[in-house]
Amino acid sequence: MDTSDPNIVFNEGGVCHHCLNYAKLRTETPKYNYDQFDAIVARMKERGKKYPYDCVVGISGGTDSSYLLHQLKNVGLRVLAMHYDSGWNTKEAVHNVKVLTEKMGLDLYTFKVDWEEFKAVQMAYLRSGVVDLDVPTDHALHGALYKSAVDKKAPFILTGHNMSTESIMPDTWVFDKLDSKNLMDIYRTYGDVVKLKTFPLQTLKTKFLNYNIRKIEMIFILNYMPYSK
Repeated sequence: MDTSDPNIVFNEGGVCHHCLNYAKLRTETPKYNYDQFDAIVARMKERGKKYPYDCVVGISGGTDSSYLLHQLKNVGLRVLAMHYDSGWNTKEAVHNVKVLTEKMGLDLYTFKVDWEEFKAVQMAYLRSGVVDLDVPTDHALHGALYKSAVDKKAPFILTGHNMSTESIMPDTWVFDKLDSKNLMDIYRTYGDVVKLKTFPLQTLKTKFLNYNIRKIEMIFILNYMPYSK
């Protein structure tokens, strides 16, 4: 890291505060305790008895989510692998995800957003000049996971997101990924006339239904098991 983050602070040894905060969080936060993994799995199996699947797992084909998928299979969870396709997928990526899930004997559901819609949102963000250009992808991925859990009837969502590889992100570089009002304001100001019909917008109403009424729970379960990329 360097001073491209205007808030960064270095100690006498040249170590920045992001790394120091991560080390402190990882060693002092009881939330991410490996001993909790078995209890979380047991809770998922118990609640999942009423559903076709125990959980929906976001699978990109990358290291984190692929490793996670193997671990969940090993503990006997009934997994629906959900792959989000925004239109940027390569043939190799599609092939890798297909082979991975077939070899493991898991059901695969691909959530596809209309390419013209997604492209229009991305272009709006590029034109706007905002810092966090990942918002359209992250917002839609989050929405796709919850919509898949609703449609396919699963009470939990698991992802490969984890502290070990993704915990450090300067506040000045990111914005709330799930702020639908901000996303739509940028789109209306800088976007095309393409109507968003398939883009899984996370409105306040949608989030309230998913979190409070349906009580679908998202867990970053890699944080509860030893994981060294």
